Amino acid sequence: MKRSQAYLGIDTGGTFTDLVLLTRDGTIVVKKVDNLSSTYERNILRGTLDILGDAGMSAGNVAQVVHCTTLLGNAVVQRQGPKTGLLTTKGFRDVLELRRQRNPVLYDVFWEKPAPLVPRRLCREVTERIGADGSIVAPLDLTEARQELTKLVRGGVSTIAVCFINACVNPVHERTIATLVAQEFPSLAVSISSEVSPEWSEYERTSTTVTNAFVKPILRDYLQSLRRDFREHGITCPLDVMQSAGGIMSAESAIERAVLCLDSGPAASAMATCTLGRHLGIRDAVTLEMGGTTAKSTLIEGGVAHRVMETEIGTPVSVGGQSLKGAGYALRIPVIDAAEVGAGGGSIAQVDAEGSLSVGPEGAGAVPGPACYDRGGTRATITDANVVLGYLRESHPLGGEIRVDGSKAEAMIAKQVARPLGLSVREAAHAVRTLANATMARAIRAVSTERGRDVRKFVLFAAGGGGPGHAAEVARLLGIRTVVVPPVPGLFSALGMLWSPQEYHFSRAVNVPLEEPRAGELLGSLYRELEDKAAGDASPGSSFVKSLRFKRYADLHYVGQFHEITIPVRGVLTSAEAMPKLRRLFEREHRKMYGYRSSEEAVDVTSVRAVASQRSASQALRAAPDALEHLMERLYRPRGGSETWPIRFAPPFGELDVPVLSRGDLGDTPTAGPVILPEYDTTVVVPPDFRATKAQNGSVILKMM
Repeated sequence: MKRSQAYLGIDTGGTFTDLVLLTRDGTIVVKKVDNLSSTYERNILRGTLDILGDAGMSAGNVAQVVHCTTLLGNAVVQRQGPKTGLLTTKGFRDVLELRRQRNPVLYDVFWEKPAPLVPRRLCREVTERIGADGSIVAPLDLTEARQELTKLVRGGVSTIAVCFINACVNPVHERTIATLVAQEFPSLAVSISSEVSPEWSEYERTSTTVTNAFVKPILRDYLQSLRRDFREHGITCPLDVMQSAGGIMSAESAIERAVLCLDSGPAASAMATCTLGRHLGIRDAVTLEMGGTTAKSTLIEGGVAHRVMETEIGTPVSVGGQSLKGAGYALRIPVIDAAEVGAGGGSIAQVDAEGSLSVGPEGAGAVPGPACYDRGGTRATITDANVVLGYLRESHPLGGEIRVDGSKAEAMIAKQVARPLGLSVREAAHAVRTLANATMARAIRAVSTERGRDVRKFVLFAAGGGGPGHAAEVARLLGIRTVVVPPVPGLFSALGMLWSPQEYHFSRAVNVPLEEPRAGELLGSLYRELEDKAAGDASPGSSFVKSLRFKRYADLHYVGQFHEITIPVRGVLTSAEAMPKLRRLFEREHRKMYGYRSSEEAVDVTSVRAVASQRSASQALRAAPDALEHLMERLYRPRGGSETWPIRFAPPFGELDVPVLSRGDLGDTPTAGPVILPEYDTTVVVPPDFRATKAQNGSVILKMM
């Protein structure tokens, strides 16, 4: 490996494209690109060429590109994708329409379920039946299947999902359909449930497979276009994609299971937090990543990001797969547990006819963006409120490119918030900021307090372009006394991708009682089958096979329960203590989450899971504290504090002249607030009741007085 090789992380959000270049000697170069083009690939290519120029490198130096994007999630939420069909067992045509009988908005009798991604006329039935034990109850009628596929193709369908009853325990009929499609309908993209989500729960499995079918052609075309642009400019290295579960996978694997990459931004930020937390000796943390469109929070416990095996996409407020179920599309996939709220910098603040102020979830986007961007924006946003209050100024470009216009921000807050509420412009701006902070605190509670954790015992990691500017006030609301602002927080997700391992997830539906005498032996054989499959699915001769490592998990529930809890499985399963130990771990987590446990009720294992992983090339060059310190020297030169900004803090502090410092001015001795740190990718706000110090790796540590 040559010294000149470099690894590139690219995170495309709603407002900016963030790029981080990590060289083999540990040097880090960062770049933030304003998404002026509506085509993601153009923004990425512009940023890539710029960052290579900044680093003094050529395209041939790039050894790996890791990428995550909001493209797929936006496509599902906006229902902008290819015409998709569903082939299912006779009698199950309406599973997407029936869904689960949940109303996420209690007492709202006018609430309507979101329309399925596949309309009923494109849901076709086929004669076949697999029993719950995997036996063939009714053979697959291939003639009928061929006829139904022909109808779908004639109806304009370009991608299909195949989901047969109980295919999770016997996939033979689904695989036959996949072969038929490849031979006779090669233009169709096909997703089969036994590969996408081989687990129980008919609706969740169908919804996951349909979503995969919907986004698969989108990701395929996008990655092909991106690769083509890269190759035209001499970048021919492997392209990897970030997963929602926290690892990276090859572009080829991502295309086949595109649903695994729907919401990978929060996962990348969580992985960066885990890595940086280890450097700082912090094992329990919650994250707050405030971008241009949304704010997200994840939970880190014991140095590991918390994962869930079921979530929803398209909900007004997504809360780790638990709250507000039924408002979006169910997904049975492993994801980093994340809560997401419409409180990004571009989230719109408005007053309704009854005089109530709301913030988000609607956003102004990158173009026209907030009114202060001076691109024709006509809606007041959180960013505009921060400009009015003095946290952001015309002299400090956002993301290094956008200069804000204070007069336009003030005019829009006055027109759309202050006058309808009968407040002064400053009072209205405080109301917008206060509501945004409360909304973000709600997201953090969702992944901590609502999961039985005492959030006051955690450290808050603030990232995203807006997170460091709001984090101290959000922490105060939650009773959190320590806030960490990492280096380059506005590009933290892009950095996290380069710190993430290569991972592949495998699962299988089972029904094994823990009291079964041969439970350990049965589970052990199933795990070995999954691990053999992982090795077989990896590319022949790849380094992934040579250095494969496995982690085992099991989904357990009390008999009769609908929901499961995922528990790590360690040690020899055939030992006499293995199953009782697994039960104790399950009951401990059950008590944390639900407040009770029962030693009398029977417990079943409903799924076994194996995660195959290895260090990625870029992860092997994980940046040490001294590398981040070198980044600090370039980005955060001392300012001396001779300049002050008038900032209007919320009561009881009021308006104060605040010293303007840099991370380079901070040290081990605490600097008392108020202080403001304007940076390339964010602005760090240290309120009057906090103190700031600098850690060895360049992080700013805020502590409440």
